[in-house]
Amino acid sequence: MGDFDVILYDLNMLIAMRIKSLASIFHKLFLGDMFKAQNDNPLSWRFLANRQSAHTYTIHISAFIKSPWQLYTEQLNHLDSSLLTIEFNKSEFIILNGNIEEIDVPIERYDELLNHEIRCYKVAVNFVQIVHVVDNEAVILKGVINCVVGDGISHLKTGKELFKIEFNKNCESY
Repeated sequence: MGDFDVILYDLNMLIAMRIKSLASIFHKLFLGDMFKAQNDNPLSWRFLANRQSAHTYTIHISAFIKSPWQLYTEQLNHLDSSLLTIEFNKSEFIILNGNIEEIDVPIERYDELLNHEIRCYKVAVNFVQIVHVVDNEAVILKGVINCVVGDGISHLKTGKELFKIEFNKNCESY
């Protein structure tokens, strides 16, 4: 192999390394964001406590669902088969009045991924709970939401959201 062949070989190797490097950068900049976006949490939660009277509050727990995901709430025709639970920690200063209500119109349909009739939400849902606060001091109510989201075709994800609500103060998730 002559000097010209060695230089040509080195030049080809350099070009191949540059192309590979550019391809890697392209992948990270463009495709990496798409894959990263698929891993983002498909739900965002909001928590609000509205005072109704001196010691009574209405808690609003709202879920906002990113497309193409849907939030499953239950499998129909199955007793005690909830795919979403909202649990409040026990507190000697807070009394839950009644059950949590879903305030939106769900979609009821057969889900091919779960092979069941399900109830779900595709955009948003609001859950409401009435509570009575016994103490006049600031009181914190903590809880957890366990849920299942899916695209109805090939993907399922489980989620867990811890939250705390401080009455007479701000509400937040943690």
